[in-house]
Amino acid sequence: MTEPVIDNIALGQYRERLIQLDSEIAEAEDWNDPARLELLQVEQQTLLDTLTTDIGLAGRIRNMPSDHERARVSVTKAITVPSRPSARHHPTWPSTCRPMFAPAPTAPIGRRRKP
Repeated sequence: MTEPVIDNIALGQYRERLIQLDSEIAEAEDWNDPARLELLQVEQQTLLDTLTTDIGLAGRIRNMPSDHERARVSVTKAITVPSRPSARHHPTWPSTCRPMFAPAPTAPIGRRRKP
């Protein structure tokens, strides 16, 4: 079962801090305090970047990947990453020597027993 990347309590705290930062940025602009303004803008951008990774394009909270998805990604990396240096060091190798395995994202992970 997948769990959300960020819960509603944390999301509310992010929103509250962003609202505070808006008022503090306006205050720093009014007081002509460029050093404080820069610090506040960096913090604001960091919070916004974090929220963008936790929330999808449609505004829905993303879920942590399932065990199945993590296993699929690990296997794909284990198969494709070791072949990259050899292809880089030996560019004359035909493409047939490079791995052509591409697992289906919906394929079940399991072991088959030989009959």
